[in-house]
Amino acid sequence: MNSSLSASVWWRRGIFTLFGILFAFEGLNYIGVLSHKVDYTWFGRLFSTIAIFGILQLFDWLFHNKLSTRLPLAVWTLTGTLLLFDFIGDIFSFYTRWMWYDQVAHFLSGPLVVCSLLITLEAVKTQARWHVPRSMIYTLALGMSTIFAVLYEIEEYLEDYFFQAHRLGDGPDTVNDLMLNFLGGTALLLCVVGYRGVKRG
Repeated sequence: MNSSLSASVWWRRGIFTLFGILFAFEGLNYIGVLSHKVDYTWFGRLFSTIAIFGILQLFDWLFHNKLSTRLPLAVWTLTGTLLLFDFIGDIFSFYTRWMWYDQVAHFLSGPLVVCSLLITLEAVKTQARWHVPRSMIYTLALGMSTIFAVLYEIEEYLEDYFFQAHRLGDGPDTVNDLMLNFLGGTALLLCVVGYRGVKRG
């Protein structure tokens, strides 16, 4: 096994270990074995971790079975970073202590998710020999990121409805969250287009 392959294997194991720790910690708090405080609910924390891990595993399975490769480690790393940022804000009460933390989290979700989707779609394009323009890849990435942001807001609504978590906020807050996600993703795409334009020139 060469050094680069060995490093990727260990990096993948590290990411899976992170998810395992989050699963265990959130699950034990959810069932009451541990009693750490959290800004919102342990159900929401556990659901987010399971949903993100499940989506990544699904894409990884599709890559492995349809394209004979694995989901790029960068995608695991970027989405794991976003999950960890949200976890830290929740467990250390940053969301309630600093009102701007929620704004930063939603803005960061845009570039992190869009970048993950760009890497994923570019990998599919290469492996499956898609003959589509890059503009299509950019549009798909931003559109899928927006859909994920909407689903997240729906999850917040359901968490409030069933657990009275007071997480969703009012209408303007929800629109602001979606706008920040969109702006963050758009900013990332503009940087990518600009970089490729300069590199090409």
